Amino acid sequence: MAETIDFVFRDFNTPGLPGSGEYEPEKPRIRRLLRQIQGGSGQSVTAPTLAALQAITPPAETYLGIVLNDPDPTVNGYYYREDGEWVYGRGFPDTFAEMVLTGGASSQVGVVDAGVNPADVEIFWADVQTENDGPLLLNGIPVLNLAGNPLAAGEWTGVVLFVNSGDHWQLIIDAGAAASAAQSASEAAQDAAAAELARIAAEAAASSVSPTEYPNIATAQALTPASAPDFIRTAGYSTAGDGGGALYKKVATEPTHAGKFSITLDDGVTVVWYEISQPKVPAMAFGAGNTADDTADLLVAIDCVAALGQDFALDLGGATYRISAQIDTKGTRAISSGCTFEHLNNAAQIRLRARSQWRGLYTSNVPANFTGSALLIYGDDTFGTMDYRTMCENWWFNSDGQTGTAVHFLADGAGQLIDHVMIINPTVRGFEHGIRFQCIANDTAGVAFINGNQIIRPHGGGGCLNFITLEAATGTTTTNFVNQNAFIVPDFQANAGTNRALHLENAKYNSFVGMSLFDLAAADQLYVDGDSTDNYLQGIWIPAYQNISPTNTVINQASAGSRVEVTRLNAKRINYRGYETFADGDTTPSVEGGSAFKTANTAGTVITNFDQGGEGHLVTVIAGDANTTIANNANFRLIGTAANMRLIQGVPYTFLKDGTVWRLLNQINSHAGNLVGSDPTGSSVFSANANPLGKNAGFIQMQRNDGSTIYLPYWTSITP
Repeated sequence: MAETIDFVFRDFNTPGLPGSGEYEPEKPRIRRLLRQIQGGSGQSVTAPTLAALQAITPPAETYLGIVLNDPDPTVNGYYYREDGEWVYGRGFPDTFAEMVLTGGASSQVGVVDAGVNPADVEIFWADVQTENDGPLLLNGIPVLNLAGNPLAAGEWTGVVLFVNSGDHWQLIIDAGAAASAAQSASEAAQDAAAAELARIAAEAAASSVSPTEYPNIATAQALTPASAPDFIRTAGYSTAGDGGGALYKKVATEPTHAGKFSITLDDGVTVVWYEISQPKVPAMAFGAGNTADDTADLLVAIDCVAALGQDFALDLGGATYRISAQIDTKGTRAISSGCTFEHLNNAAQIRLRARSQWRGLYTSNVPANFTGSALLIYGDDTFGTMDYRTMCENWWFNSDGQTGTAVHFLADGAGQLIDHVMIINPTVRGFEHGIRFQCIANDTAGVAFINGNQIIRPHGGGGCLNFITLEAATGTTTTNFVNQNAFIVPDFQANAGTNRALHLENAKYNSFVGMSLFDLAAADQLYVDGDSTDNYLQGIWIPAYQNISPTNTVINQASAGSRVEVTRLNAKRINYRGYETFADGDTTPSVEGGSAFKTANTAGTVITNFDQGGEGHLVTVIAGDANTTIANNANFRLIGTAANMRLIQGVPYTFLKDGTVWRLLNQINSHAGNLVGSDPTGSSVFSANANPLGKNAGFIQMQRNDGSTIYLPYWTSITP
């Protein structure tokens, strides 16, 4: 087994037993430990140009070379040593690179920074200076939209994300179309607001308008004029300047919503009703905000905006709202300049209903023992079908207890559907589940779906146990699907060994593009079970200072049924190194994190198993000595022999971990044959070992490095 620092420098002869006597470290063990450290320390040399690197001869051929800033960007990257020369390994993968655009509406030219090799870029982004007026060529190559079609006018606008697919560029998110639609909606809203103001001005010119801004609702309600003005403005709800001021207009009958008040004329009989009429409806105009419990007042404000229609938006401002029950968004639009929700208990949550669009800046703080969901998107949505109009953005979720869920997509009944919801820039900290898609229906025959949703630029960190979780339960009466959801540029910073950046259970066809992972420590950071197939992970980025094995830490697959494609890991994590050497006399050497090993036994050693190998692990072992034997036991499956197999010095042997058994994949020696130093034709060695399998026999002639010739017996059951 490999040496450890604690064992080599232990205090007592028997660890933990002072009575066994003080232990004096043994020099052979110290040297073996130091060799382990030296062989795995990942030494490297860095140079600004390739010429500068080629002028350097490292102390050992295991050194990694790095070229940072050569004038030719195609030679920047990682190099390894071979035959005394530096050999190019791979370039620096730029997950993202900015492309600067010039040109007209139908043909444009894009360039990246001088030090960036476009061939190593996963995703490009650009700030469009000139919108397209139809199909567009970029650097002579057509640009296609997310659906794979040539661009329509106005789709190349704003900030765009796209990839190079060889013969064409392809948008990975129709940001241009979304921006165009948002701009159209904004312009329409502005036009509507302008028209309303014009109408107000016209009515004011033709009718009576109160010239006074009243300090609060109570003061306005106390008016007893001879004739009712058409509009009344308040400066606050309870007091002037408390954020609850609004413009009210006269209406013929009492409104059905709560955004209203009435006055009585000086005849003491005539009652005149007013309703709120400005496009941005302040939540504080209903008494919500900065109180001990704002739940009831906030629900009343949302009901009012829902009744007024899509031309109105709830303005949450920058107030703090303390909630103790579910806040149903009811398909409303909302804006915020930095409001905060204080969740007082487990029942306190924001339920994002279909067609709701909550934009701006939001913060949700939950108590340390919170076990609920801060933001719930629920499949049983009787208010309407989830579609592209359902979204929220820029929401920060805080928890101090590693319990509960920040953003929860939940379908727990047959026929439920959560589709095309967009969450932009969510940040989660301290929850058990940051973003959780949970399809767990099991009530009646049917299907339940969570699919086609987009989470854009999510950030997780600060003790969040599971950043992204997608799970579809295998119900006995209901078929559940968590499919075809997209996570664009997620990043996760762990601060405890139990954190998981990604956890998939029975989830299929989901995409994770441009994922960045920081400060990972434990295994299974990206966990995918055997029932999760055809998920697509592209552009995983991990900083250079994290030496994490991708086979043991990044992906854990519980069964062979999972097919997850990791198209690029950060090349800074690649450790170019030679063979790792097994410790002298180790009968169960570890193969953890490696694929090429060499024996160095000074006396006869029988290897009975390889430690730390997982299913599918492929290792090659070169016999660095003539003293090593592989046991033919329950741990090894050898070829054509029931006896132990002695390894021939200098010969490589390849083993594959199949279940619990290491299978030998190649055999160029025999348990009965040995290398000899002269022509064996007709010799006793040849005749004694001929036809052990009933096959024709022969010898392979091989030449050592020193020029001498050796002969290796073989049988034609395996082609030499």
